Amino acid sequence: VMFSDNLQLLEKAFCTLRSLCSDSDDNKHNVARSPGVVDAIVSTMQLYRDNPKIQSSAAWTLGGIGSFPPAAIYIGENGGIDVIARAMYLHDGCQSVAKQSCYALEVLSAPENKNYTLMVEIGVIGAVIHVMQANSDNPGIQASCCMVLSNLAKVNTSIKRKIVEKEALDCIAISMVMHGDHRRLQHNACSVLCSLLCEATFDSLLAAGATELMHAASTTFPAECRDNTKMMMA
Repeated sequence: VMFSDNLQLLEKAFCTLRSLCSDSDDNKHNVARSPGVVDAIVSTMQLYRDNPKIQSSAAWTLGGIGSFPPAAIYIGENGGIDVIARAMYLHDGCQSVAKQSCYALEVLSAPENKNYTLMVEIGVIGAVIHVMQANSDNPGIQASCCMVLSNLAKVNTSIKRKIVEKEALDCIAISMVMHGDHRRLQHNACSVLCSLLCEATFDSLLAAGATELMHAASTTFPAECRDNTKMMMA
């Protein structure tokens, strides 16, 4: 079915896989390890790279499978992250692709999934920032992008520097100002700013007004933002 040229059938196949993986780590692991499943999803994304509906559905499916760490690692090793990052550039104006791609990367970038080196090499940081710039009016996408960057920034100082060098701070600051009433965005933005803090990025964070932005966020959403703000101010 996954190699069908019937797009409706492909959509149904993706939907079936997501249903199988819903709330079952065993199913996620089995689906990821089943011969050809991840490869078929990746191949479908490559074949229909110009079809935003297929890209969105396939990325959503990879995210669903990848929420179990062993499955996430397998997806990374077999080209899943590459095709998601490419879709983010090819369909940067399609919010559905951006939403589901960011959701998938949010899952796949979790520290326990150990995909961070691969993600940096592929250029995920640049893809995420590109999506933030193209979808500045969508707080949900901004929130997911911030969490991907936060997950990566927690790994080491080298990645923190790369994120700052890619001018992520401007995107985060603009997003926090534009969507000051969005709880998840403010939480995730504070998380990434706190995760980026180190000696090498300190001056850049100050120049971007990170402390003022986090203070404003913690005033509006104390339960979500206060802890990260305190760590930033310490």
